[in-house]
Order: sequence, then structure tokens, then C-alpha cells
Amino acid sequence: MAERVRALDMIRHRDAASGDLLSGLPHAGGRAEALADGATILWGFAESAAEEIVTRAAAAAGFAGFEPDACLINRYEPGARLSMHQDRNERDFGAPIVSVSLGLPAVFLFGGSRRHDRPRRVRLESGDVVVWGGPARLTFHGIEPLADGHHPLTGHHRINLTFRKAG
Repeated sequence: MAERVRALDMIRHRDAASGDLLSGLPHAGGRAEALADGATILWGFAESAAEEIVTRAAAAAGFAGFEPDACLINRYEPGARLSMHQDRNERDFGAPIVSVSLGLPAVFLFGGSRRHDRPRRVRLESGDVVVWGGPARLTFHGIEPLADGHHPLTGHHRINLTFRKAG
């Protein structure tokens, strides 16, 4: 992933019929393919966009150079929760955790070094990114039961992407 992030460049998105320049889009090592008049496939675009978001968020939080090698995807339905836990499956606790929220809002619980420490409750909306590392890396955290609702992109669901350095 790091090589693709470092290789981030701009491709020129052109209308398939006219060849007119539509916009500049970040893209790492992929290609654009005209599918039909006004339709273009951007191979690898979403992956490079996610990588850019994650590395920029980590850098903004003080973890410049973070290069995730794993992404855990959780899909929540109304009523689902994630109990308080620590992320201890990685070999390197020096790297942060970067969590990207999509879809329905959720209440993120951010506790302390012990499971029963009183957590801080933070409402996360679609598009929010949480980064924790350093002394907070092994903080217990979780998600309160998800309230029912509807999001225009994910329907009745919340999707969480958790990026980490696992290896």
C-alpha cells in the first residue's frame, strides 16, 4: 500500500465521446477506461482514495508515516453493538489505529486502560475518522447499540473500516 500512496498522481478524467477534460482525480498506479459516452471505470481509485484518507488522518493526528497493511470491515445493523475491547492482535503497538465511519451514526465509546473505566461517548457521523495511538493505543473502546435509521448510501447499516499495522 505504501508504494501506491507514494505513487499518488493525478489522472485526467475525460469524457469518452468528446475527450473534454472533466476533472483531475487522485489515482495510484491504476488506469482509467472509457466504458461508454459519459461513463468511465477508474481501476483502483477507491483503494487509493482510502489509503490517502487514512495516511493523511494519521499524519494530522501525529502519526506521520503510518503505513497500514490490514483493514478490518465491520457492518452493523440497528441494535448491533461492539463491546469494550482492546486491539491486541497486532505485533506493533507503536502504530496507530485509524477508524473510518460510513453510513448510520454511532456512539463510539472510548474508555481507559481497564475494561471497566468509564468511557467517553462520542457521536460519529458518516465520514468521521478516529485515530488513536501512542499512550492511548491500548485504550478499551466499543460502540453502543446502533439506533435504527436510514442513510442514503448504506441504508439501515453502519460500516466501519479499521486500518492497522498487523504484520
